[in-house]
Amino acid sequence: MANTIDTVLTIADPTAFAIAISDLVAQSPRSLDELRPGERVVWCVSELEREVNNGGFRLFFLNPAGDLAADTLEALQTIGAHRAATLLRDAIAVFPPPGPSATHLVREAQLDGLPAAAREVWDRLDQQFFRYPDDLTRLLRAHVAAHVADFR
Repeated sequence: MANTIDTVLTIADPTAFAIAISDLVAQSPRSLDELRPGERVVWCVSELEREVNNGGFRLFFLNPAGDLAADTLEALQTIGAHRAATLLRDAIAVFPPPGPSATHLVREAQLDGLPAAAREVWDRLDQQFFRYPDDLTRLLRAHVAAHVADFR
């Protein structure tokens, strides 16, 4: 049986909560474009965390999660993850203006055209992200609890 938002909010373990809330949003009957604001915040933050932890900011931008780089930056700011938002802002700044394309194929070409120094910047930012300068799970839990209607 799938978790409900009420069940997810009772999960005390931070890792189990993060997985459960991410799964709940991923299993939503709504498409990505139809997600409610609270769900979209969870989606963006969860995808950023998953991609960066699996292969750094380069992987985030290489994969479809990078389509939502601007939304993800806004999501981090919305939950109060200001240090993580700064890291993402710095990762975005590696791209020439106007920044990474929201279109996957265009962004792949952008990635191919970046100088080697971009990888060095992202490697440094990855290491900072891995130290979790913001408690993303705690901030997400507070956001979800304040916007519980978006998950029903």
